[in-house]
Amino acid sequence: MVPNDKGRTWEFPEVGLRLKRLSETNKIQIKVDEIFDIVASVVPIILKESLIHGYDVTEEDCFAHLELNFRFESLSNMVDGVLGQTYRPSYQTRVKISSTMPIMGGSHKFASSHLFATDCAVSKFGRYWKNIGDMSGMQS
Repeated sequence: MVPNDKGRTWEFPEVGLRLKRLSETNKIQIKVDEIFDIVASVVPIILKESLIHGYDVTEEDCFAHLELNFRFESLSNMVDGVLGQTYRPSYQTRVKISSTMPIMGGSHKFASSHLFATDCAVSKFGRYWKNIGDMSGMQS
């Protein structure tokens, strides 16, 4: 657990992992050297947002958004996935931005049999683990 003080850090130098509090609560940076840098913030939904978006948040409730800002540092040109594909140098969006609810499409590439399955069409892991019960290839 990272101590609550702003600026406090928890490090795992052997793998280049660093967790840092950017405020006393609700904001943290997760960094793995030469791989990614993520800032995660929990932002409360205020009454005005609740009314605009129809969340129906009452005074007894507390809803929040999870905001994620990230930067990848060493992606392959073959990166894939719903989000990952947008980082390819050759990526061209198929989304019609002018539509009310833009949908990216291509969901058939990312469908899998269950949450932890590696059987989707673009999985890079399926060839290593035959099923979810065999995790022998993973490092802890």
